[in-house]
Amino acid sequence: LCPLFIASPCPLPSPPLPAMASSSSSSSSPPSSSSSSSSRSPTESYHAYTSDGRYLPSRHEMHLTRKTFHAINGLILAAGRVLLPEFYAAIVLTGIVLFVFVFEVIRMRFPKLNDLIASIFGSVMRGHELHRFSGIFFYLLGWLVTALLFSKTIAVVAALCLGFGDPIASAAGISFKNAAAFHAGNGKSLLGTLAAFAACTFLCFALFSTPLFVRLCEPASNPLMWGPFQVLAVSAGIGLSAALSELAMFGPTKRYLDDNLLIPIGTAIGAYLVTSTLSLPL
Repeated sequence: LCPLFIASPCPLPSPPLPAMASSSSSSSSPPSSSSSSSSRSPTESYHAYTSDGRYLPSRHEMHLTRKTFHAINGLILAAGRVLLPEFYAAIVLTGIVLFVFVFEVIRMRFPKLNDLIASIFGSVMRGHELHRFSGIFFYLLGWLVTALLFSKTIAVVAALCLGFGDPIASAAGISFKNAAAFHAGNGKSLLGTLAAFAACTFLCFALFSTPLFVRLCEPASNPLMWGPFQVLAVSAGIGLSAALSELAMFGPTKRYLDDNLLIPIGTAIGAYLVTSTLSLPL
């Protein structure tokens, strides 16, 4: 034993460092997209890196660029439905959806093309979308179904609720992600759902109170002639439909679908049911 008063103590055996070395070496370079996603389940959202080192966030990160892109797409779809005649709007959007579907399949089959697309659109992509259908396909498909099955007014409202309600719900959920008591069984934030309800209710109330919206969409009944309670009731019903559609990602739904598909369809169904029940068709 070495006495404590000796100036140069005896060397102690060093602990093995293979784990530390491996972790430091792995942290110095980004993992490849293929290795990071090979062990993931289809229900997960995870960050990833492209082949050129670009970081792609997961859905659990704020990602403001994507949220802005999401809102702009909602505005574009709503404007297209207003400005184009119904037949041409349906033809154009169907062609776009088919093109995106084919392109997505080809992209996932050819890694070099996939890397090229990720390098171009990486600022609005998520990590799990490197090897799965991206959100834009479900976004367009959901709104195509809505535009084909429902009136112009309901389709426009659904597009705007999708464009603005979903990003607001996501931002609220991420901001309060540590509040475990306010999470549903599927991991969705109930505070995010409440934010979506509030945002979509306010949005609908503002739209139904705007003469320009009524003139452009030509609803079957004029919201400007409704009473304040009727406007609020319809707006709250649509907001609730959008919020519940954003929340409804359980089991097989979460595994195979996307909230970008469910929100416009669910919002449109809710809008139709509420306005039909109150005899205030849109």
